[in-house]
Amino acid sequence: PDLWTRWNDLGIAAWRQNDTRLAALAFAEVDRLKPDLPDGPRNLARVAIAEGRFEDALELLKKAEARAPGDPRTAFFFGTALSRLGRYDPALEAFERTLADFPQDRNSLQEIAEILFRTGDFAKSLEWWLRVLEIDPEDANAHYHRQQCYQRLGREADAAEAEKSFLRYKIDEDAAEKTNAYLRAHPEVNHEVQRVHVHELHPAR
Repeated sequence: PDLWTRWNDLGIAAWRQNDTRLAALAFAEVDRLKPDLPDGPRNLARVAIAEGRFEDALELLKKAEARAPGDPRTAFFFGTALSRLGRYDPALEAFERTLADFPQDRNSLQEIAEILFRTGDFAKSLEWWLRVLEIDPEDANAHYHRQQCYQRLGREADAAEAEKSFLRYKIDEDAAEKTNAYLRAHPEVNHEVQRVHVHELHPAR
């Protein structure tokens, strides 16, 4: 693979291990090596979002957009940064641009549903959560928000049914969290299960 691809893979591996400092260094190198591609600034924007630097993320995403206008991945991160800043109308437009190319992108569907819930449009929010469940009927988060929407709409019987679904599918998520907690408490094990990781080499004595 090209050198920039190796740097990008390193950045993604660091990102997956929550090492934003190393990820940023790697993505900056991608940007230096490939100043014509959107990957460098877009991935740097992902780091900025994770660190709560949403305005910085928007500036980086403008660079990515200039290099590849209309890219749905850039639109998604625009939506994420704008949503975190409370700029809900342009955030919705950005997520809808992503869905125009990827109509089953669950992350975009969830983001739209959450914005509509925050702004008090519970009926519309419910419609979007139901779209998430069409893709994954076992999505516990969607069932939870479906319950919340039903409650605010005064549909108590539907809310009770949604709560049962949430509790049923939440069990699997609890098991996953226990696994993640174990890996956090045992970094040496977590290190080994990563698809990309590094072993320190020491000279033979």
